[in-house]
Amino acid sequence: MIHFHATRDDVCGFGNHIELRCMWRTDREGDALNLSGASLFGQGTIEPVQFRTCKDGEFIPPFLRLTQEQAQQLVDALWKSGIQPSNGAGSVGQLAATERHLADMRKVAFNKLGIKEA
Repeated sequence: MIHFHATRDDVCGFGNHIELRCMWRTDREGDALNLSGASLFGQGTIEPVQFRTCKDGEFIPPFLRLTQEQAQQLVDALWKSGIQPSNGAGSVGQLAATERHLADMRKVAFNKLGIKEA
């Protein structure tokens, strides 16, 4: 289970003590990532999202609002649970490995060409 904490003062009246959880579960429909949330003090839980009919032009408030730091915590939690971008973007670790390899190849090339590195 992966935890991170929200810091909204107006969520369910529980101040900044809301904990969101990401957990892989397997049920009769297969594997799924479950997101849940609750008060750290056992005062309540976040209920499933409810849909309602709205009028054209009606303001639609967000069902979840995260600061940049909280969104980063969620992305990190999802990454740790195995969710990664599907668009072929490499991870930071892969980029670092590639950069180290290129630095090594640069040293080899400079050595072979007799060029001193700056």
